[in-house]
Amino acid sequence: MSFPLPLFFRVLSIALLLLPMSASAQDIFVETPVEQALPDGMLPEIQIAFVRDGNAPLLEGFQDTIESELGKLTDGRYHLVFRDDEDFSAGWDEALADDALIAALEDPDVDYIMLQGLFVLQAAMDDIELTKPATGAFLQDPTFTGVLVQDNRSLVPNLSFVMSEHSIRKDIEEFAKLVDFQTLYLAAVPAYDKDVACVASLLLDIVADHGCDVVFLPLTDDPEETLAQLPEDADAVYLFPPYLMTEDEVQPLIDGINAKNVPSFAFWGEPAVRQGVLAGDIPDVERQLARRTALNLQQIIQGVSPNDLPATFPIENRLFLNVLTAKNIGYAIPFDITYDATLINAKEAEAVGTPLTMIDAVDMALRENYELLQQEQTTIQSYGDKRLALSPLLPQVNALYSYQRIDLSQAQSGVAQGAQGTQNVGFQISQMIYNDEDIANYRIQGENYKSTTLLEEVTRLDTIQAASVAYIRFLSAQTLLDIARDNLVVTRKNLNLARIRSDVGVAGPEEVYRFEAQQASDQADVATAASQVETQQVALNQVLGAKMDAEWQPEELSLESEYFDTTSRRVVELVSTDARYDRFRLFSLQYATSRSPEIEAVAATIRGQEISLGQKRRSFYIPDATASFQYNNVVGRDGQQVFATGIPGATTPDDDTWALLLQADLPIFEGGSRVFDIVRQKAVVRGLRYSEDITRRLVQQRTLEALFSLEASYADIRFSDIAADRAQLNLDIVTEKYQAGSVNIVDLLDAQNEAFVQKQNAALAIYNFLEDLVDYMRSVNWYEFTSTMSENEDWINQAAVFIEREADESAHSGAPHAN
Repeated sequence: MSFPLPLFFRVLSIALLLLPMSASAQDIFVETPVEQALPDGMLPEIQIAFVRDGNAPLLEGFQDTIESELGKLTDGRYHLVFRDDEDFSAGWDEALADDALIAALEDPDVDYIMLQGLFVLQAAMDDIELTKPATGAFLQDPTFTGVLVQDNRSLVPNLSFVMSEHSIRKDIEEFAKLVDFQTLYLAAVPAYDKDVACVASLLLDIVADHGCDVVFLPLTDDPEETLAQLPEDADAVYLFPPYLMTEDEVQPLIDGINAKNVPSFAFWGEPAVRQGVLAGDIPDVERQLARRTALNLQQIIQGVSPNDLPATFPIENRLFLNVLTAKNIGYAIPFDITYDATLINAKEAEAVGTPLTMIDAVDMALRENYELLQQEQTTIQSYGDKRLALSPLLPQVNALYSYQRIDLSQAQSGVAQGAQGTQNVGFQISQMIYNDEDIANYRIQGENYKSTTLLEEVTRLDTIQAASVAYIRFLSAQTLLDIARDNLVVTRKNLNLARIRSDVGVAGPEEVYRFEAQQASDQADVATAASQVETQQVALNQVLGAKMDAEWQPEELSLESEYFDTTSRRVVELVSTDARYDRFRLFSLQYATSRSPEIEAVAATIRGQEISLGQKRRSFYIPDATASFQYNNVVGRDGQQVFATGIPGATTPDDDTWALLLQADLPIFEGGSRVFDIVRQKAVVRGLRYSEDITRRLVQQRTLEALFSLEASYADIRFSDIAADRAQLNLDIVTEKYQAGSVNIVDLLDAQNEAFVQKQNAALAIYNFLEDLVDYMRSVNWYEFTSTMSENEDWINQAAVFIEREADESAHSGAPHAN
């Protein structure tokens, strides 16, 4: 299908878009010849008229960028005057475009013309002879540019324009891959409505395979007015730039479309996607397009013919997707698309789940961690063992019942045998007067309970450490994912540079292949980093005792976080010299060993076993003594009653009987078992004492290792930050040189990889330091972030007093200070 030239511009030309992207190979400044100052010291004045279709608030920033870039290019050699008189505006009326252009051409003070818009461009091409050089930048479908361009040069006399390679057809094809729409709403400025109707006809041809309709949606200066004409059940919206709106008004328009859950695709690509449009397929080229336009104007001022300037502006089509918008409107992004698209707001879209601070994580772990819950039950069990050991020391009361029946001959054989059957009810009370083994066991169980309580404290401290470290590692994994994504963006920009260099013939296709390979590798790195985020989140859930698929929004941590103020700031201020650091290390060792629940737990166990050893030694000469009282009452007799007669003193048996027993028991010989038991118990006690020494040394080792790690990781923060900064500066310089063609692709790849690695190292350095800080707090059995302000003050004061005291003692003794 072919279209006449005017129709093409009515259909496809949306001029001067806000389209930011990476710089093209032609963005190389041309040195301006030195101009001699006028005799009166005044600079030569150059007036440039902006001839436009109408006032377009959205283009004000673009115009400002052109003015700024041209000022830099001319390097202050001219007094530049930019004019946007009302006479130079068509007021969004196509019939007045000729008048606006003629007004600028006939103005005697105007030297050059900058065209802005569809109508004035058409007037410059068709109706009016350009008596003054004119230039402009336009985004066109490359399929039709041959009418205006030959050999990359403008065919219109005295007109220079920059035409992009932006294809509306490709936009629609990409949009159709994302959304299966039946009706496509085409949003554009109302002044172009008739022309957009032609666009609709064209689009109907483009999307005929999809069997969809195209409906025009006017973009006025009122976002609410536009949104009111968009049905709630609309399938899809294709957005041209809303020129009549300000930047502040564009956002409500995009938000309103998203609120209707309507998928959107923007002609101006990446900037719109970053504002919330679902998709677009060209990168941000606003500054580059403005620079190219200013560069052309600079060369025209130098005397270069407008028709000798390159007319094309290469743009790499690359799909941009706003992941957060997709999530909010309920659009599921296909996996195959995510691999190739540039994802915007991916991190924000992943910020699902419950907000979680590190303190929240610690509190949850202390409530729900399964290891801690298990240890708490062990403590309760040990307390039960202690109470059970007390039972033998207390009075024992037993209820008694017996029934005895004998045959008649036995009843008659003795004196006053009583009845054949007798039922007795009574009770027995016993009290241990002294039982060394039971008393020792009670004391042992008391020490065991203390030991178990201390082991619970050990588990509590370990749980705080595990929760904090898991939280920090989760944050670290998220940061590395962000860095990997940023590196992928850099690779894609460099890939675009390589393609531009290849297009203009200053590089071969091998450079494109190298960056395409690097892009694939970086995409794999992103996938791996994303997997690590999930892995670390699962590890965090394990420590927290939460559901394994629970999702969190963690709070960012830094050296300035309030959780680490005492240790990361005040301690650093306290240990200002090597000598003071050595004394702080000694303080940490003494503080850790004096407050270690592990050491105290072993000590409690030793005390219990020493009690057992003492009891075993005393068993040779201390008897066990017991007192008991028993009472019985005959509550019934049955069978033949037999009573003895003729026997002096014989009476009828009494119903009540009682007995009192005092008993002492001292074993004399048990085959040597007590001797062997003592020997064994001595070995148990000695072993536990060695265990105490080992535990003390392990606590000291843990403290020293934590301090050494802290010392290294603290220094690593500074050096990694320097390395990352210098690597980024190097990458910036090498990128500019690669763009200018003065370095090869290997240099750029090396610079990019180095910047990527150093950025990772800088991020990891902070998290490694915070992790080491948590490990140090665990080693001294004190956590700043779980202590009160007064407790933290007490700790830092103890450290300060110890350091100063040690310093005084060292000075008085004449001992040299540590270096």
